[in-house]
Amino acid sequence: MIEFDGGEASLFLAAIFEWLDNENIKYCVERNYQGYPERLTGDLDLVVSDHQVEKASGGITTVAKRMDWFCYQDHIWKKSAYLGFGKSIFPKRFALTVELFAGARWHGLSYLPAEEVLEQRLRSGITWRPRPSHQAVITSVHHLLYNGHVPEKYRSEIHDLVAEDSESFHSVLSHSFGRKLAAGILSNIVATEWDTLAGYVQAMKFSLMQRNLLMNPVTMLLTTYMGYKAKRCLPEGVILLVYAKEADLREEFCSSLLELADRWHLFVPPVRKVIGGGVDSLDSSMLDMISRIMQSGGVAILKCNEKVDVSLPLTFPIYSINLHNNQWMMSSDKMNLSNEGVSHSGTIDSVEISVAQIWDSVLADRASRRLRSSRSDN
Repeated sequence: MIEFDGGEASLFLAAIFEWLDNENIKYCVERNYQGYPERLTGDLDLVVSDHQVEKASGGITTVAKRMDWFCYQDHIWKKSAYLGFGKSIFPKRFALTVELFAGARWHGLSYLPAEEVLEQRLRSGITWRPRPSHQAVITSVHHLLYNGHVPEKYRSEIHDLVAEDSESFHSVLSHSFGRKLAAGILSNIVATEWDTLAGYVQAMKFSLMQRNLLMNPVTMLLTTYMGYKAKRCLPEGVILLVYAKEADLREEFCSSLLELADRWHLFVPPVRKVIGGGVDSLDSSMLDMISRIMQSGGVAILKCNEKVDVSLPLTFPIYSINLHNNQWMMSSDKMNLSNEGVSHSGTIDSVEISVAQIWDSVLADRASRRLRSSRSDN
């Protein structure tokens, strides 16, 4: 896995923290803050107050513009925000995703309020982090409720955080899920019984909904309604068509395109998929799947044998990537937003490097088209 020079991205990250502190906007980084700003991992996940998601998002976008980082995709509502930034500086790190959350939530239902997290936050170098029990709750419960399990890469850290602050961990879980469930979750994490822990998911969901409905029925219904409306307004995703006569090369390219998108959280999560095993045409089920991914703001990567027709009403272009004679060429469809498509090419010295160049070009093109579209609307 290539490690990119994060110099300019690190400066951008530091500028975000400086702006938040100067504006007296309380925040903390959910995880992976160790080594900031020099050491960058995937994306930047921030907890902010329930009432400051929109203000913080606007300020971070202003900081990005001042430092010549463009926004290729965003989605903001009162409880969360996705901000996808890029800068055409390849081979340096050219993308940074910032996500903001009004506390820890599952489909809008709170299981750890932002105010509680921010009141007990701790300084960590140039930034702020949650107290150990809060970080453990944020990470473990998020993955249990959304994914049905805790991914292996987080398990050791969660175990250590819980061991450091177990009484607070149990107290927080008891408030949202009840003492019995909290005790079971705690004991399984301490015993590293991760498979058994996954069996608690349905009971956790039911308890969270029941407690929110009983304790805050109006707030629950209003937040659920706002979340539903926000989900209906997600930005359009992106489609990449990958063509190659060599199936192994095409497979490697598609896997690498998906890996970098997942690692840097390119485009709105969680739906990023490689589709097909070398398709010549798209049946209705494939078109339906691609349509759902586009509506979710995600990434659809299609493995193609020859030119396929993706007959969907799209605002942004489809990007075709042709692999031939150790060369790659990326081109886009012509769209109403511009009379011209875009075209880039290069030599395949390394699949990972070529894939990074392609994503760099895609993000810059999307940002440029968004900007032209907003200007024409005004």
